[in-house]
Amino acid sequence: MPTHYPRSEAVAAVASEIGEAPCLLCALRDRADLALPIIARGKHCRALLPRWVRRQGHVLVILEQHVTTLGEVSDEAWLEAQSLALAAGRALERAFAPARVYLAALGSTSGELPMTSAHLHVHAIPVLADDRPSDVLSWSAGAYRCSDDELKKLAEAISTRLSR
Repeated sequence: MPTHYPRSEAVAAVASEIGEAPCLLCALRDRADLALPIIARGKHCRALLPRWVRRQGHVLVILEQHVTTLGEVSDEAWLEAQSLALAAGRALERAFAPARVYLAALGSTSGELPMTSAHLHVHAIPVLADDRPSDVLSWSAGAYRCSDDELKKLAEAISTRLSR
């Protein structure tokens, strides 16, 4: 089971891991020291398992190009991101049988913020019956940090059920 951290500790730990990177998601995409399991990859984006999550099995779809507004994204890249998120959501349903899976496209034109990145991205998050979007998309109750072994097991469980 991943280790739970209060919000302030989780935010500080992520900031420490990322360092001075101007974009959290570009750092996750580019830095070998932050290597995360990639469960699917396309021409324009990749689906990976983040180390810090609110729900185990959380999948993050990152556009390869650093973009902060929808106007910067090609139709082809956005459709691929949505297709990967849908495939990840279906795999999460098959792997974990959650009450539902939230798919959420996020990004911030205000720059890097504690709970999101300026870089447009899509989340696929398995949720329980009593979860509300505000609970799932916020670290107000803290976050979990997955170990390398936990990420590897999750990647195997999700990847084997992934079909596009």
